[in-house]
Amino acid sequence: MESSGRDFEARFVDFPDGMTEYVIGDEMDQARRCLRVDDYSGSEDGLPTDSWVLTLVAPGYGSQTLTRILDIPAGRTLTVVSRGTLFRGSVDDPAGFAAVATDWPIRSARDYPQVGLAVLATDCSATCVDANGVRWRSRRLAYDGVVLGDLEDGILHIEAEDYDPRTILLSIDDGHIVHYYKPLPI
Repeated sequence: MESSGRDFEARFVDFPDGMTEYVIGDEMDQARRCLRVDDYSGSEDGLPTDSWVLTLVAPGYGSQTLTRILDIPAGRTLTVVSRGTLFRGSVDDPAGFAAVATDWPIRSARDYPQVGLAVLATDCSATCVDANGVRWRSRRLAYDGVVLGDLEDGILHIEAEDYDPRTILLSIDDGHIVHYYKPLPI
């Protein structure tokens, strides 16, 4: 997947294939994903000036976790979810990538390019990430699942999938609950 408007490209690959490799995460964890980064900064012939592989090591949370490159306009910073764990770092310092803590494994993510951020959902809460890093973390919103919805006029619509389902409206600025309501029984 090419990162839009950037001078580097990142995509998931199966193996490092002999390229320079940077391993990020706890070696004892079992879930690994490799991400190839081709750096085009300063290239005049359209060929990468540098290429390397980032091997992201995360706990093995299972098959219901997310693996995805997030499209956040952040210069030369790359934000990736690998096997439910959020990683962030600069393509200029591959060894400096680090995991960002969340309360539970990340199950889904949605980019909101109109405001330059992404929101990540666990089973219980949401975390907002922008060009500067984590913007906010919500309090517990659900027990069994958080479904990210549309963003309208600075309000993020979220569905809480619980024994008592409800719609929650969060401020995109700080993650605070603006309003919530339950659907009427039919």
